[in-house]
Amino acid sequence: MTPWLLVAGLTISGWAALSHALPRHHQEAFGSAGSPLRRSLHRIAGSIGLLLAFVVSIASLGWEFGPVLWSVLLCAGAIVWVLCRNADPRGARWLGWLAPLPGLILLWV
Repeated sequence: MTPWLLVAGLTISGWAALSHALPRHHQEAFGSAGSPLRRSLHRIAGSIGLLLAFVVSIASLGWEFGPVLWSVLLCAGAIVWVLCRNADPRGARWLGWLAPLPGLILLWV
């Protein structure tokens, strides 16, 4: 089984965290501009999420097809995140935390 759902969830989560590192996006989602430390933690978490998605895709499909899966799901995850964030910024913040959950559940089944 390929863990493409986990990679997709991690990319959505990474984009969400990187988005919340910006003051305006943080303001829309959480009601305040956020402290510089909190925005830095979002930036670090987003980078780790995208890097972890790359590692999972390489581990599951190898160096031949792993980067291809990662780049496709990186673009798809960005589109999903932008559409959800623009539809409901406060509700979409939970998508960032819960997006990898279906992939993790299916990975153990």
